[in-house]
Amino acid sequence: MAKSGTWEEVVVRGKEAPLPFKGVSGAGIGGKAYFFGGYGGGYSDETHIVDASDPREPEWILLEVTSSTKPSRRAYHSTFAYKSSLWVFGGVGTKGYNNDVWRLQLKNDEGTEGHWLKVDAVGHVPRKRQGHTGTVVDTTFVVVGGYDGCDYLNDVHALNLETLIWWRCCTGDSPNAPSPRSGHAAAAAPLDWDAVFVGAGTG
Repeated sequence: MAKSGTWEEVVVRGKEAPLPFKGVSGAGIGGKAYFFGGYGGGYSDETHIVDASDPREPEWILLEVTSSTKPSRRAYHSTFAYKSSLWVFGGVGTKGYNNDVWRLQLKNDEGTEGHWLKVDAVGHVPRKRQGHTGTVVDTTFVVVGGYDGCDYLNDVHALNLETLIWWRCCTGDSPNAPSPRSGHAAAAAPLDWDAVFVGAGTG
């Protein structure tokens, strides 16, 4: 197991690079990385792609949206990949705080065209929030914490990505719950341990 590594700055060419943004989130599908939204003087609803199919010459590409609807402009949301689709949850933007779920279905072999669909998930839907974490564990998307415009949160919700049903894993006053926080980090536990590691943040 590797215990050390070396950082290397990657120069990505292309005329469709995004502006300097913050609050962006992204995920990888195949040989491409997809980055949705963000804030840079205004909220964005665009999806920018880093095509690394040739790692020697990575290139920026702007996703061509083929649907009439797409997620509203936002930042500090979560983005993840599941079954070759890009998913987006929550965030804050031009419509305030969000708790909606969107799925981007790629429509061509190159992965440069996509059709957005709003996901009609049911169950214990999390309250609107930004600055949360979203982590995929097997067929489940786990949301931890965030900020809803008034309070920092430490609740945990999970979405079954097959049935599209939300459930509440624990409330803020559950035993051993972490302190309320936003802007933290989370990662799925390795191997077959169905857990999420959470650390840092502000609250």
